[in-house]
Amino acid sequence: FENGLARQALMNAASIVEEPSERTKIQNTLDHLQPFEYAQEGLSEWSGGISCSEKGHRHFSPLYALYPGRVAGAKDPELLFQMRKLFDCRQANSKGQIGWSTAWAICLAGRFHDGATAQKNIQLLIDKALFRNLFNVHWPAIFQIDGNFGYVAGVNECLIGYQDGVIELLPALPPDWREGKMNGAQIRGARIGFSWKNGQVTQVSSDREIILSGKNLAKNCRIGESAERGNMMKKSTKKGWKIVGIVFCVVILLLAIACGMVFGGVFTHKPGGQDAACKVLQITDVHILNNAKK
Repeated sequence: FENGLARQALMNAASIVEEPSERTKIQNTLDHLQPFEYAQEGLSEWSGGISCSEKGHRHFSPLYALYPGRVAGAKDPELLFQMRKLFDCRQANSKGQIGWSTAWAICLAGRFHDGATAQKNIQLLIDKALFRNLFNVHWPAIFQIDGNFGYVAGVNECLIGYQDGVIELLPALPPDWREGKMNGAQIRGARIGFSWKNGQVTQVSSDREIILSGKNLAKNCRIGESAERGNMMKKSTKKGWKIVGIVFCVVILLLAIACGMVFGGVFTHKPGGQDAACKVLQITDVHILNNAKK
């Protein structure tokens, strides 16, 4: 836990400092931290690779670096594999979880892109850890807000993912949630809305320019007006962008010759410029990570 916490804090600091010398000091500190260690059940909770005596313990503290932290990711597949191994071990050997730890399991399943495990924990929380008024209950009968807030965070993780500037929709959709919609979701400064059916996004809108993964988008996905501000967005694909760009350039060139006009700034768009009402929604082929009843 402490290793992941320290790494996340230093990574956050490196992202905001302006002096190159300070960033160098932070990076040197990161390089000298004790590396993560592994045990028989996966990522080790203790220094020295000591195995945990309670393999089904409800806490997920060693996985802080994955959620809520962002230390682990696709750039370190071995660490991600060992984290998944520990998560699976604790899930398989669990003798019962309380609300907040079940909510954390939902969040982790979302970060692992595992909709089935997320659904299992969502149903467990609903069946075993809620009062009649839907407040989360800690045994024997204590209200625990952690479970309620954690559940919402977990659902967000299942429906929206983000890494390295790219947003992915439905990264860990629970299998039973075959159809639905989400409106007004805020991520990285953008407010987006989207609908899905049979596990595929059918419509998406945003109030500002975003980079969106092409994964889980239906072939006829509608990129239309923003429900918030009516901003028009244009859909493009990574493979088709070059062809579209060439055709567009040829058309503009012909129009320029025919009209005797010089079109300046046609091929670029910056939010807040002359065409501030037009937002480009860039679709890429980037995938964020490997891999209940309503």
